[in-house]
Amino acid sequence: MELRLLRYFVAVAEELHFARAAERLGVEQSPVSRAMRNLEATLGVQLFDRSAHQTRLTWAGQVFLGECRRVLATVEQAVSAAKAAAQGYQGYLRIAICDSLAQPHIATLLARSREEEPELEIRVFELPFAQQLKGLHNDLLDIGFALSDAVSEGLVAEPVWTDPLSVIVPVRPPLIGARGSAIG
Repeated sequence: MELRLLRYFVAVAEELHFARAAERLGVEQSPVSRAMRNLEATLGVQLFDRSAHQTRLTWAGQVFLGECRRVLATVEQAVSAAKAAAQGYQGYLRIAICDSLAQPHIATLLARSREEEPELEIRVFELPFAQQLKGLHNDLLDIGFALSDAVSEGLVAEPVWTDPLSVIVPVRPPLIGARGSAIG
């Protein structure tokens, strides 16, 4: 199966509109429509529910979309790995972080890793926790940093650092009552 078909499918599935998908892909709409009909015929399943006013994914289409994204991500990683190897990198480390993490800790860790292993290419992805788990299970990530330790079977969560949490208020905050005690 051609990667082009998978890319077309992902675009149509994400846009749920053939004309917008074609525009996004930089091609005419008719080849995209024809490619989706051929893809459905090749697979022997209906991927889209089409009506005059809307396009929706079938359950088979939703499942296929997830797998197509995984395949395309794997291909992109293979291309990146080949390019990195051509530049002298001996390996790579795929790290996911959630957007709410303390960035100074991550920056320090990455800088130290770069000093200790200069031939290692480090790829950082900002992903929500659920996507990190999926990426770790599907071998698309090597490490994930998150604020949760609720991992599933096959994964281990270990605390890396702790940050002190402080509340900072003015000397006479509005939360302090007239008698000098906190409202509560």
